[in-house]
Amino acid sequence: MKLAEGFVKYCIRDLLEHCKDDLEFFNERIDTKLLEKLNHVLNNEFGRIDYTEAVDVLKKNGLVSDRKTTIASG
Repeated sequence: MKLAEGFVKYCIRDLLEHCKDDLEFFNERIDTKLLEKLNHVLNNEFGRIDYTEAVDVLKKNGLVSDRKTTIASG
């Protein structure tokens, strides 16, 4: 998980450094909170939950149904 988090943050830093004009364009015209969201991801740690909790969250939000999909216990 730390590797994935580091990679996402690396990509965001690279975008902010090398594509700032494009991001500002999108921030003005597409999503007025884009830069705020990217900075939030960059400046905060990713939340972590264990496998069982993740499955429970998916089921609770209707993203996995016991009838349609079988998820192995972790």
